[in-house]
Amino acid sequence: MNWTLTRDGALIWLLALAALAAYLTSVGKPPTDWSYQDWLAFISACAMWGTGKLQSSPRPSSKEVARGFRDNGEPI
Repeated sequence: MNWTLTRDGALIWLLALAALAAYLTSVGKPPTDWSYQDWLAFISACAMWGTGKLQSSPRPSSKEVARGFRDNGEPI
């Protein structure tokens, strides 16, 4: 398992779980008591996080780290 901070590393997923815990804590009630609006806010937060992770991460992928350079040929 890759524990470095890369786009596809395990550490980023651990941080994502921490962010999820923080979100659920901020809502103040369990998901079984959520209203329609609460569920929409949750889905929106998940979509925003996913977009940020997959599209705009400046971190290299583990494949790029292993090679020592990025997909576009730039050194890491």
